[in-house]
Amino acid sequence: MKRHIFPLLFMFFLFTVFSCLNDKTVVNPQELPAPEFTDTLDLSGLLTDSDQLFFYSLKLVNGRYLLIFEAGASIGYSNIYRYDLENQQLIKLDDLTWGDLRSSTISIKGDELILMRRAGAPLPQHEVAIIGIPELEIRSRIPIETTNYEHKLTGSNLYFKQYGASATINLREVDPESGEVRTAYQMSREYEKDFDLKIEWDFFTSEDYGNAVVTLDRFPEGGIQLINFSLTESAEIWRNPLVEFGESDLKPYKVIAGDDRVYIFSKDKMSCRDLSTGALLWSEYTQAAQDEHNAWLQGDKVFIVSDEKIAAYSAVDGVQIWSKPKFQLGPVANLERYEDYFL
Repeated sequence: MKRHIFPLLFMFFLFTVFSCLNDKTVVNPQELPAPEFTDTLDLSGLLTDSDQLFFYSLKLVNGRYLLIFEAGASIGYSNIYRYDLENQQLIKLDDLTWGDLRSSTISIKGDELILMRRAGAPLPQHEVAIIGIPELEIRSRIPIETTNYEHKLTGSNLYFKQYGASATINLREVDPESGEVRTAYQMSREYEKDFDLKIEWDFFTSEDYGNAVVTLDRFPEGGIQLINFSLTESAEIWRNPLVEFGESDLKPYKVIAGDDRVYIFSKDKMSCRDLSTGALLWSEYTQAAQDEHNAWLQGDKVFIVSDEKIAAYSAVDGVQIWSKPKFQLGPVANLERYEDYFL
């Protein structure tokens, strides 16, 4: 009899424990309180009253200032507003920012907004404008010459591409503190010939050699090479042939530097190399994007958008993690790079 009672007691004990563990209130999702807006911002009557203008970009700075960029559909200027969330004060930049900012890079450095602006009345020439965000006034202007309004803020300097008159491409460096502008790197425009797409460079900062750029070039005898060049020291770090792309007509067009690696993209392939040495780590075939804005690195993943799908790949070994048809992603208006899906 005793032999049978202990198993029964043990089973009763287990039943009691599991009953206690599972004895918790289940809340129906419909019973949960609906989320409420803590505040709303009514800008009607405060911004430009014109059906030719529309909003296209917002940026929150230091958790206090909301920058609102307003652009014209057919006219040649953009307006910038700053809303102080603490004091509930809205002000507008008095100086018209000529040029549609949708084609310009918008950089934030501390409490400053950095833009490149095109020439046109009242601006006599192109310039880098450094705008204080708290007061929303232009603190300094630096004259430049360029037809490209994209730039990269790396370290404490700003870099942009300039096509020279003598068949060269100049990488210009701007020191926002001193206003000094110099050519930090130069290469022949021959390297862009026979490429299907505009070549995209990328910039990074290293403890060993300061600000640097990685870019593509073509060997005189054929083939494509990857170059790592220190802008701070004005010295080449290394250059290696991209043997993984072979003689394919689908040539690499974009490079991304990050996490001590550099990623290279063509329309059907991507590869990864060590940023310090240029050594090949891996290469994988993909159905990649057809323009330079549709591949990017975020965290431990590489995202690529093609005409048909968006796919995520491991930044460690290039293995595809997931893929989704673009139409399954929901509304993507004005989310050209789809970052909002991967925060």
